[in-house]
Formats: sequence, C-alpha cells, structure tokens
Amino acid sequence: VIINRSGNGAWGGLYGTGSYYLNLKRESSIQQTMRIPAHVTQVVVSFSAARRPNYGNAGLQVLFAGTEIASFANFATSFQSQQVTISVPNSNTATYGALSFIPIPASYDRSVFLDNFQTQETCADGFVCVYEWDCSATSGVFTLSTDCALNSEIVISGTDSLTITGIPDASTSALPKITGGGSNRLFKVLDSAQLTIASLHLMGGRASGSTLDGSGGAIYAFTTGYVSISSSVFTDNRASGTGGGALYFHNNGAWSTANTRDAGWLPNSEAPLGLRLNGNTFDGNVCAACTHGGSAATIWGTINYVHISDCTFTQNERIPITDTPHDGAVTFYYAKNNLIENSRFTQNVASAGGASAIHLYSASALIKHSVFQGNTGRATISLY
Repeated sequence: VIINRSGNGAWGGLYGTGSYYLNLKRESSIQQTMRIPAHVTQVVVSFSAARRPNYGNAGLQVLFAGTEIASFANFATSFQSQQVTISVPNSNTATYGALSFIPIPASYDRSVFLDNFQTQETCADGFVCVYEWDCSATSGVFTLSTDCALNSEIVISGTDSLTITGIPDASTSALPKITGGGSNRLFKVLDSAQLTIASLHLMGGRASGSTLDGSGGAIYAFTTGYVSISSSVFTDNRASGTGGGALYFHNNGAWSTANTRDAGWLPNSEAPLGLRLNGNTFDGNVCAACTHGGSAATIWGTINYVHISDCTFTQNERIPITDTPHDGAVTFYYAKNNLIENSRFTQNVASAGGASAIHLYSASALIKHSVFQGNTGRATISLY
C-alpha cells in the first residue's frame, strides 16, 4: 500500500507536507519531529533545494533520529529536485524521530533554500497507513497518543466513517483522554455515518437542553450506521435531555432476521449495523432530570443488533425531577435482540423510580454471565 501526502501548507515533516519556501538564513539547521504511522515500512521525502548566490560549494546534510540518511554537495543556484528515504523496522507501531536539514559547511547558515516538500509512505501489505488524529477530522482511520480537549462536538455525518485507536502511555498504561470544554458533548453521529473507538478515555462531555439536544453526554448517535466502542473508559459525562449520561444511541436501521443466528440473539458475520460495546468501563456518569433514564447509556429504536460484553458499569446515577420507572444504568427503548454478557453492574443509583442497573421498555435482551452488586433503586432490572 502506497500513500502519497502532498499539498500546500507550512513545513511540518510528515504532517504538513506541501509547497513551502524555506530558507536557512536565520539558523544553522531546520529540525522537525515526525511521527511515522503504524505499519509504515518506508518514507520517501521529496524536496527541492538550491544554494544562495556567492556561497560556493554549499550543500545539505539530512539526518533522521540523529543518523545521517543523505548528504548533498555543490547545489546549483537554481532549485534541484532531491529525495531521501527513511527505512522503518517492520515491527513499527508508532515511530518518532527528528528529521534534520543541516547546511554544509555548517558555517554557511544562510546558504540553502528548501522548497516543495512531499512524502510518500509505503505500508506493509494488508495494512492501512494510520495517522495521528488532529482532534478535528471527521472521517478516516487514526491513532491518538496525546490528550485532546474539544470545545465543540465532532460531527460525523453522511456516509463518513471515523476510527480512532488510542495508544496507551508506555510507562503508565494511561489511555489518551478526549475531554469536553465544559458545555459540549464529544461526538455526534448522524445519517448513515459510522464511529469506531478503541482504547480512549472519554470524559467531561456535556449535553444540555431538553429531549434529544440534551442526550448523550459523550456520544450522541442518531444513525442507520454502526457504532463500536472497545477497551475505553467513560467518566464524568452528563446529560439532561431524553437520556444517556455517557451514550445515547438511536438506530433506525430496518430489522432483518438474516442478520442474526442462534434464534435471533447473535449476529452473523454479515450483520453490519448496530451498537457494540466491548471491554469498556462506564464510571460516574450522570443523567440529570433525564426523561428516559440511562445514566450510562440509552439505546433506542429498531436496531439490528446490540452487543454489550465484558463491560463494567459503576456509580452511574440518574437524578430525577419526578418519580419515574424509566431508569437504569443502561436503558433500552423499543430495541430488539440485545445481548449483555460477562459484564458487571455495581453501585449504580436510581435516585427514585425504576431500576438501578437495566431497564427494558418494550424491548428484549438476553443477559448472561453478568454480576449485579450494590446497586440502589426500586429494582435492579425492570421490564415495562
């Protein structure tokens, strides 16, 4: 797989490639840290170079991560096309390195002009070159290794698909955080768009307003598409509308028995639609005065398939303004054929009204191999 990266923009190594006129007259070298995407085996950096008049045999030394990868001498005064190759070990998952351009002789600190940067990355067969998410892109496949603070929600719409995989800190194993700005949710998924998240910590999302506007503190999805979240953590997210302190999911996809097997409870390999939560923790999320519960998650609509596995729901709370049966850390409305397995529901609270852990309203679910402990409410599981 070969990916070409080029275009107009400021010099920025692998992320900011393009046409930019740069000269070394202010400093004796230019250095830019590059993050090489996962599964890249080779990066070719192309550029043009020229020497300033009256600087004799000025040239250029190019280093990556402190090691020389190319050296050019005797540049002409007009631009000449050049390229350097960076080889990456096949085991690469995310390589950092400084790409340095140093005039030679070193004393010639005004000697060289650089222009027209482009990169071409070659990925290992069968892999996609994965780039670092910039905290704003709404489609594509990305990794995230640093925290993101969002002051407005990321809207994925149309047929777009966004995939973000966090890279835990190498020393602490902490997940990269995506945090809200105090008054906004984190993600909104509309139309037939798709969202896939793995190994991230989503926190501080806020959905304010009534009904749907105030639903889904971290993620609001009203889509015929697909949402998958795995190995992630949701904390301190809050909603005040219909429901979903952390997650509100409404899928209008038409139900088809062809998408299931085992008497309709499990999906076959062709079932593309629905919601999948695997290996996540929902801790300390709040649905304040929500009309339809779901302190952690509210799932609504005719959904092809919902699978919740190996998840932990703890200390999530619905704070009602009236006594209502519509509670639950996870609430299902009109959602058919849901599976919850190998999960834990502990210390969740329904301040008044209904169930503390799971509420089913004209919905059905198979619940197996799961633990319910220390939850506070009128019931642990309720059917309505």
